[in-house]
Amino acid sequence: MRVVPGSEEDKRRRLPWSLAHYAFNAIFSQCTFFGPVVPLFLAELGMAKNRIGLLFSLLPFSGLLALVVARRAAAFGLKRTYALCWAARSTATAALLLVPWAASRWSPEALFAYIGVVVALFALCRAVGETAFFPWFQEVVPPAIRGQFTALSNITETSASCAALVVAGYVLGQGGGLERFALLIGIGVAFGYLSVACLWPTPAETPGQDSQAALWPGIRAALGNRDFRLLLGGVALVTINIQQGAFVPLFLREHAGFDERQIVLLQTSYFAGIILSSYGWGWLADRRGPGPVMRAGLGLMALAPLGWALLPYHHPWSYVLALAVVFVGGVAMVSWYVVMSQLLFVQVVPPAQRIEYMAVFYAWAGLVGGCSPLLAGQLLERYRDFHLQWGALHLNAYTLLFLGGGVLATCSLALLCRIQLRPGEKDGRAAWQGQAAATGAEAG
Repeated sequence: MRVVPGSEEDKRRRLPWSLAHYAFNAIFSQCTFFGPVVPLFLAELGMAKNRIGLLFSLLPFSGLLALVVARRAAAFGLKRTYALCWAARSTATAALLLVPWAASRWSPEALFAYIGVVVALFALCRAVGETAFFPWFQEVVPPAIRGQFTALSNITETSASCAALVVAGYVLGQGGGLERFALLIGIGVAFGYLSVACLWPTPAETPGQDSQAALWPGIRAALGNRDFRLLLGGVALVTINIQQGAFVPLFLREHAGFDERQIVLLQTSYFAGIILSSYGWGWLADRRGPGPVMRAGLGLMALAPLGWALLPYHHPWSYVLALAVVFVGGVAMVSWYVVMSQLLFVQVVPPAQRIEYMAVFYAWAGLVGGCSPLLAGQLLERYRDFHLQWGALHLNAYTLLFLGGGVLATCSLALLCRIQLRPGEKDGRAAWQGQAAATGAEAG
């Protein structure tokens, strides 16, 4: 039987290529900007925390470009824009391979400026690519299996990330020097290009339907949607919590006494939590809706920072307890991904206005995510000598930062629970079908 290109069956058959893309992209991420390698690399260079926070803030801040480039990306082709930008960001990352050579020849200010330019180029390519990715991703994954596919992609990405971290832990454990970081970044760049190659067989979006209407009236309509505003508020609070996780490797090295190899391998427990809970969260979201997953996941996300405050320093049990904390963090994180996938792609965003809604969503997440590490880096640098202990509870600049993020995660639940889910639609398939029917009626 011939499969019609662009049909739901055709999209299902091409999903393994998307999974391969996510797996290779996960290896790239763990070996570069989104794992412990780059924060440790910058710390090895002797860079101050406020400067590290400034560099990491460039990544989410660049999301504001979505308001400018969203319609142009749609006109050029969502998938084409995403693939080209993903190749360009790998090329930009390759420029970090010159840092070990430059570190012994340039002044700290010149080296910081060079790294800042590299990170800015990477952030620019990433922002434009992800602006195209979100509306493309909404169309190419059948809504009936959205939760299960999110869970399966989380398992795939996490397994690849675990493998990358095992290799990274081994490499970082082989002596000192900046060259070991350069080796890992080079491996990440190679897998970045492989991830782009896997995009070739994936389906493109329906041509022509997203590039005609003006962007700004659609953005105003999106901001007029009460449920979408609630979603943006909840996302802001959770994003602050997530962005602060970039400083966990520095906290573990400075206070808990872990070495670089232990810190990198600690991430495997985080990914174990993702793997073991992903399918259960996805199954529950498809059948019961995002509500139960949201309440359980955000509750765990609020509790995880308390584990860092209670972690004993330089104790035989410190590493075991840290493994437990990051495991809970992994379980909580994947629940958030599943909830966001259901709320954003199925419940709140109408497919006919996806370009405008996704542009606002990505720009807002970028603005909030950029402010978080910037302010966190300043706070950690200013209060680096602050430390109090009350029984088993340690309070320092890091733990106060993490506990504050946990409080915000709790507050986000109050906002997200006010989103009006469609009555009688317990799974993603029914929600999307009702949404599609309403859109068809308006068009008729």
